[in-house]
Amino acid sequence: MLRSVAVTFFCAAFFVVFSQARTCDVCHLRNLITKDVASPEDWPEQAHCKQYQDASCCSVETAVLIGTDGYDSYYGEEYAWDKCGSLSPECEAWFIHESCFYECDVNAGKFRRDNNCSLEDDSNWKMEGMPMKASQCDSWWAACKNDAFCESSEKDIFGVCDTTSQCKPAKNIYDDAKEFCEVLWDGSFTYSTDEENAYSFWFPEGQRNPNDLIQPTLGFPSQCDSHDPDVTECASPFDLVLEAEIDDLQSLVNKGLGKDENCEICHAQYHHKDTATVTEFPNSTHACAAWSENSCCTVETAAIVHNDELYGEEYRWDRC
Repeated sequence: MLRSVAVTFFCAAFFVVFSQARTCDVCHLRNLITKDVASPEDWPEQAHCKQYQDASCCSVETAVLIGTDGYDSYYGEEYAWDKCGSLSPECEAWFIHESCFYECDVNAGKFRRDNNCSLEDDSNWKMEGMPMKASQCDSWWAACKNDAFCESSEKDIFGVCDTTSQCKPAKNIYDDAKEFCEVLWDGSFTYSTDEENAYSFWFPEGQRNPNDLIQPTLGFPSQCDSHDPDVTECASPFDLVLEAEIDDLQSLVNKGLGKDENCEICHAQYHHKDTATVTEFPNSTHACAAWSENSCCTVETAAIVHNDELYGEEYRWDRC
């Protein structure tokens, strides 16, 4: 039996929600401080990167060190953005955003430069060609173009440098935001004006990671031969991001309902009730509990929403 367009839309959206839930993604950018898997962390107050605390490839120790001399020591003494003196707070904030993104966001691993990698060289931690939002590159450039950096060689601020003679404003090193974003990090990122399909260096704490929804079918590279990840820290998707994702879907549904003067009527008719009414789900942590105050599904439907009893044995997202 063919379902209505509305039901098809809802189920497709529900499938996308579940397919995006982070269950146990391996962290594919490998260095001495990378965790094996993106798992939850309990961030202390002084740590940066709190927006990644639900699923992070960086440890608490790394997050605390970002933006300090201790973090510079991970990558050598030349890896410092403030060799010419302290940056403006607005500028330094963007360097911290990028550091958090690189160290903590599991999605960065999709753009590891080399498919085959080894801890013996730099093939395991270098990125290439990750499309980043042009608007964020523009904001970073606007914040930093007047700050001084030490240009050790052409457009390189992270090499051996004489701070007495080679410090100059970023605008005298890079031509514009595009070049700044792409060249500063040696091709790791591309400046993308197609922002619906571009990643974010930063998003507010407390919001879901928008990068989880970008290029969802793009796979991760092969694991490094030397990497045997410990998956014991893996958490259930319900423990990580499902609550936020359900909120997003609920918001989308509410916007659609808001355009309908008969918004209390359940227009999708398959296993649905006639009208959206209060439903007492078994417990507050149930996947459908977010709709308890205005639900088109019954308790009975909610109880079997995770298996194939509703739409047949072929309707499963976990067949593999």
